[in-house]
Order: sequence, then C-alpha cells, then structure tokens
Amino acid sequence: MKRKLLCFVLVLLCCTILFAGGGQEKGTTVPQGPKENTPIENAIPGYQFPEEKITLRYWHMLGSRPGFKDWLDKAVNDYQSIHPNVTIQVRDIPIQDFQTVFLAAMEAGTLPDLFTNQMSVVHAWGLAQPAPGWVTDIFETEYTDSANAYQKYSGSRADYQGKYLGWMIVELDCGMMLYYNKDILAEAGITEPPVTLEDFIDVAKKTTKYNNSGRITQGGFGIRYAGGPGGVLDKWLPIIFAFRDSTKGWAFNEDWSDVADWTGPEYVAATQFYKDAIWNWKIAATDMPAPEEAFKLGLVGMVHREAFLAGSLTTDAPDINYGIASLPIGAYAPGVKVPVQLSYVSRDAKNSDIAWDFNMFLNSDSRDLELAELTGSFPKRKTNEDSPYAQSIPYKTVFEAMYERPLIRDETLDPYGLYDKMADLLGAALEKIIMDPNANVEAELAAAKAKGHQAVLEAKTGR
Repeated sequence: MKRKLLCFVLVLLCCTILFAGGGQEKGTTVPQGPKENTPIENAIPGYQFPEEKITLRYWHMLGSRPGFKDWLDKAVNDYQSIHPNVTIQVRDIPIQDFQTVFLAAMEAGTLPDLFTNQMSVVHAWGLAQPAPGWVTDIFETEYTDSANAYQKYSGSRADYQGKYLGWMIVELDCGMMLYYNKDILAEAGITEPPVTLEDFIDVAKKTTKYNNSGRITQGGFGIRYAGGPGGVLDKWLPIIFAFRDSTKGWAFNEDWSDVADWTGPEYVAATQFYKDAIWNWKIAATDMPAPEEAFKLGLVGMVHREAFLAGSLTTDAPDINYGIASLPIGAYAPGVKVPVQLSYVSRDAKNSDIAWDFNMFLNSDSRDLELAELTGSFPKRKTNEDSPYAQSIPYKTVFEAMYERPLIRDETLDPYGLYDKMADLLGAALEKIIMDPNANVEAELAAAKAKGHQAVLEAKTGR
C-alpha cells in the first residue's frame, strides 16, 4: 500500500512538473537583442534615459500629404516601443486652421512640445527652441549643405541667429516646377513643354476641352483657387515674377519701409493673368478638383507644384505619362523658393531633451529616405545622397536649371514678422478676383495694399 501510494505521489509530482514546465514554456519571452538606442543615447555616451512617465504632444499640418500619416504613426510606434514610458500624442490640424490654433495655444500657454510650422511664423512669434549642442553636431556632420541652408536660421531674431531650429520636414527641391501631361499635349500636336509665358498660354488654350454647354471638361491649366489665401498667393508668385524682377521680392518695397506697390502695373498684369485664365481665355475652372488631384485624374494638361506631386503621382497615378520642366515665366524667371517648414521643439517643451530626441528620431537615415520618397524630394541626410532613389529623381536637370536663375529675395524673415499676414492680405484679394467675374482687379489690389500699409505702420510704430 505504501509502495502504491509512493508511486502515485511520484507520478503526480512528475505530472505537476511537466504541466508547470509546459505552462512556463508557453509564456516564455524569447530573449531579445540589445535595445535600439535613440539619438540622444548615441550622441551622449552614458546618457541615462528618464524612467518616469513622459507625455509629448506633437502637432502637424501635413495630414493631407499622401502617406504622411502612416509614416508618422509608424515612427511614433517605433519610438514608444523603445521607450515605453514615453507617450506621444499626435494632433493633425488642417493647414487652413493651423495658425489660428497656434495663436490660441500661445495665449493660453498650451503650446505643444513639438510641431511643424512655417519658418516665417516661428520667426515672427519666437515659437521654437534652438537646437542643443548634441543636435547641432548632428546637423553639422550628418546633413547635406542644401538641407542646412534652410535648417539654420538666417533672420534677424537675436535669440535665433546662427542656430538650428529643426529639420526640414517638407520637400527639399527647387520649389515650383511645371508638370505636364504628355498625352494631353500630344493629342493637341504638342511634343515639348512651353518655354515662355506666351507659349504656356497657347498650350493651355490648345489643350482645353468643353462640353456642349461650354463647361470645361479638360483644363489646360490647373489653377489654385481655394485652400486659404496664403496657399492661393503661393501658387500665384511664379506669375508675378513673369512681370517683376524676382530679386526684388513681392511683399515689401526694396528698403523694407513699406508694403510693395501692389497697385503697380506688374501686379495688375499678373493678377489679370489669373482672372483671364478663368473668365476670359477659359483655360482653367473653379469647379474642378484641387489642381494636383485634377492632374492625377487627367483633367488638366499642366499644373505647377513642388516635388511632393512627383511623389504622390507614383502611388496615386502610376500610369500617367507626365514630364517635369522649368516654369516658363519670362525674363524674370524665379530661382529656388523652397517651402521652409521644419519640425521644431517648442520653446515651452517640458521635457526638452526627450522632445529633441524624438524630433531627431523622426529623421533618422532610414526615415529621411522614406520621407524623401513620399514627397518626391531630395534626401536631407548625407548617407542617402547616393542612394538608388536619389539617383532616380526625375527633375534633376530641372533642379540644376532652376538654381541657375536669379534667386527670389527671401522675404519670409522680414523685420516685422509680417510675411504671412501679407500673403493672406494679397491672397484674399486674389481669391475674390478668381471667384468673381465682376471683381475689379485694380480696386481689390488697392484695398489689399491699404491694409498692408497699415500693418507695416503699426509694426513700425508699435501701435
């Protein structure tokens, strides 16, 4: 009996051990390799990453860019998997609401820890925190000269002078380029893109189609007619520089003492061009989708955009037969005017070391290449300069040609911080002229000029 009981206990014990072992094996965590370091841990030997819970808020205005949300979500998840004690809250704010939201946050003292924004706005409001030494070292050693030309502040704010404020999160290219649908042009008997403003108008007329009621079914030119005054103005600037010396700029007079003469013949001619395109020549329509979308759908023959369109065409319209050329805008053709929007750390960031760590993590070598491919632009990091992607960029020759042109005067860092206000004032006048066939060009420009003059006067006098 004792022997039977002993055997039973031994069997039970073995079963228990086997059962426990099986349960433990099922729940065993496979040993992991060494944890990936984030930028601050690589830059500062022995850096002890905080263990307390940290929350970072990141605001951006790039949600409409194809692929950007997925790219950012993955980067956030990757960072949080390395440092689980850090929570990153992302807020995607529509571009037309962004500055209003920022102004409200400034007044309430609730600025985010990190954000994207135009350099001109950061210059005017002092929103950003200059890069610390370890980040400056990364910029100086790992980024291309082209990228650093925009990432290193060159304006008049004493607290920013000569410092890096962030990395360029939008496309690094040569600004506005002419995209043309080769099939649409070929159908009209045109084999080459236009090279003068007169050619451009002629090609646009020949490639426009109408239905029986006179409505445009295929536009010759995709005109920016909505999306905020500043956006409309930005796409109009290449037109003003067909009539005005680009080195003089458009917003302020030459000695910066006042607004430029928006009622002068150069501005009237450029604005009349926009109005004629819609209401006189009827080569563009205000009831079509946004210009880049219309181009993808084959609804317009030509449009001018930055490199991000080349990136989105790859995924959204892979079968479209298109070319890229320099803008055909006359004797005063503009040179490079790249949209300068950086990814910044806020002046109010509560955990600035970790905020900068995440900011630079976003633009690691691999993510830099991913973002360049998404936007169709040149990579910003030296490591990626000779990548197969960089060698395949379709507008390399255009890039070189545009850089040979006279440079546009950079007015985004004006002494008053009024650049964006000027863009909105003149852009609002353009919007009205574009949308209203009865709008008086001279009268609308005069009204905008009066508001611009008042803004400069108030900035100079402090009233």
